[in-house]
Amino acid sequence: MKNAVINWFKIKRAPPVISHTRRHRASALAHPVPISAELFSADQMERFGGKLALSHKLSGKKLPYYLLKRLDDNEKVLTRSCLILSSGEKAGITPAGEWLLDNFYRIEEQIRLVRQLLPKNFGKGLPSLGLPHSCPRIYDIATEVVSHSDGLWDIKTLTRFLSTYQSVRPLTLGELWAFPGMLRLALIENLRRVSIEVANAQQERNLADFWVNKLQDSAENDPASQIIVIADMARTNPPRSSAFVAELVRRLQGHGSMLALPLTWVEQRLSEVGLTQREVIDKFNQQLAASQLSVSNSIMGLRQLTEMDWAEFAENLSVVEKVLREDPAGIYASMHFDTRDNYRHQIEQLSRHSLHDEAFVASRAVALAQQATDSFQQQHVGYYLIDAGRKTLEKDLQVRFSLQTRIRSRLSQTPLLSWLGSLLLLTTAITAEVLYHTVHPGMHWAWWLLLGPVVLVASQFALNLLSEITTRSRTPQPLPRLEFVGGIPEHASTLVVIPCLLGSRKNIDALISSLEVCYLGNVLSHLNFALLTDFHDNPEQHNEDNDALLSYATQQIQTLNRRYTDAQGPLFTLLHRDSEMNAAQSVWMGYERKRGKLNALNRWLRGEGEPFSRVEGRTQAQLRQVKYVITLDSDTVLPRATAHQLVAAMAHPLNHPVYDTERQRVISGYAILQPRLAEEIPENGQGRYAALCSSVPGNDP
Repeated sequence: MKNAVINWFKIKRAPPVISHTRRHRASALAHPVPISAELFSADQMERFGGKLALSHKLSGKKLPYYLLKRLDDNEKVLTRSCLILSSGEKAGITPAGEWLLDNFYRIEEQIRLVRQLLPKNFGKGLPSLGLPHSCPRIYDIATEVVSHSDGLWDIKTLTRFLSTYQSVRPLTLGELWAFPGMLRLALIENLRRVSIEVANAQQERNLADFWVNKLQDSAENDPASQIIVIADMARTNPPRSSAFVAELVRRLQGHGSMLALPLTWVEQRLSEVGLTQREVIDKFNQQLAASQLSVSNSIMGLRQLTEMDWAEFAENLSVVEKVLREDPAGIYASMHFDTRDNYRHQIEQLSRHSLHDEAFVASRAVALAQQATDSFQQQHVGYYLIDAGRKTLEKDLQVRFSLQTRIRSRLSQTPLLSWLGSLLLLTTAITAEVLYHTVHPGMHWAWWLLLGPVVLVASQFALNLLSEITTRSRTPQPLPRLEFVGGIPEHASTLVVIPCLLGSRKNIDALISSLEVCYLGNVLSHLNFALLTDFHDNPEQHNEDNDALLSYATQQIQTLNRRYTDAQGPLFTLLHRDSEMNAAQSVWMGYERKRGKLNALNRWLRGEGEPFSRVEGRTQAQLRQVKYVITLDSDTVLPRATAHQLVAAMAHPLNHPVYDTERQRVISGYAILQPRLAEEIPENGQGRYAALCSSVPGNDP
């Protein structure tokens, strides 16, 4: 009876077996299998890096940058797959499906991050591979990393792999910085393909559940109609996939002879292609384990990407970095990361506009620094990258910039003349245009009196327009600075001073509080704090009220020094000077106010000039090693962890002031730096960052 029923099914089912095979092949082409290859150990990955470099052939043509479009497609497919998984019963979802659903928010975050890291124009500067890859080289490298690690990578293996690759073919700085984004893209691509597989398996299991429910219902309520249900199932030509068969067998087994007929039919269908139920179920279990492992590895890989310090990673692998660390002046290694990164970007720009690679450009900059004998600044590689020696390096490399870049560079050399000339040109053009449309031969002479307001309005409009154009077209150049995170070194000892007037006890308490806040936000070695005080204008040189205020200020400084101790001596100092007679105003006052106090401090630190009348805290001998002075207004707060950044900028060799005795002026570098930020309007009316850092002449180490 069973064989007769099976033979009847073979005759009645509509589509032949070959029809399903074609459909399955087409589906496989439309939805490729997960990125997978032989899993490599750390040693194998290291050796594979050299082989991969030899196999890569760069394309001489500019290929279209399709990766962002592919990312959009990945997002759509992942979203659709998760919707399919979420529409089923939670108990019936595979472990890989649960991983996808539970971490879909994290995948969306990574997709948004990739869009930020790899904008539309980013791919233009990346070297591309020719056929059959036809993609950015760094993306193919990231794909190989994912395929041979199943998405679970570690930084040591990755470093060894890329180091071996670069020993054959060095990567550019742009590729190293793009690698985290490309690795994210490769992991998302792998998740996309796995999600298709998991969603298809879920749909097939749902289909199996549908037919099992119908078969169980017919077996319990109308056993005679079971043959009709099996025939209906056969006519739909269900897939012979492992997911469908495994779910169907799992649900049908254990019900005795009541559901034996559909199990026999399943066995017969599988035998047509040389399979058994046990083989299909084992294959499905392996597929479940592999999908779960691939999804979990990819998601953990994405999570690990957010925890990595990619700046340090790119710097350690950079070939340019290794060359620049040969700086003859020995300054490069001690600079801040942002400054080192700026140097590397300058090399990247020079390489892009010349016929030489980045490593050669860096080696030429180092060679020019080694040949220099005139000054210490010229022996630093940065002199040829961001300073006056830039033209020498460009000439040596035969750099060819675009016309727009050359015009912008020429205008930057004469900023004041360029600004005033552009302002005059725009004002003249606007005024001429207005007069052309308004002036006519019969116009009364009185109307010409309106020419003045017209020119004024035109100049204001031109000023605003020029400011907007300059803001959008120009990029500020950051000053180079050293790395002083661990503390200010002894040769760069610094004094933070607040020039102020002693007016009342409340005023003194506010000054002491401000000084304490500055210290607590900048607790660093070789950093001291001081109040630089005067009295208010007074018709008498001495009076009891002023003496009482000075005594009170002295007591408050003593209290601070007892509260915060330092092995090298008091941290806080009070420097007070006596008032002098101003004959023009007939009052006793501090000479030249704030500027006079700072000049007096400068001479005092150098061991010159008149001593202060009251010194509480550190003595002149203890402060003689001070090289830099940070000046704060009485209503200014020094931000947290800022003092060492100001000193680090002043201490960089390219910022050292060079004084011309004949012209009696600083011709290069900076004697005074005044950093500014856009100030918020706080409730107490205090500005946040308007510090002034200056060097003390004659106190060079």
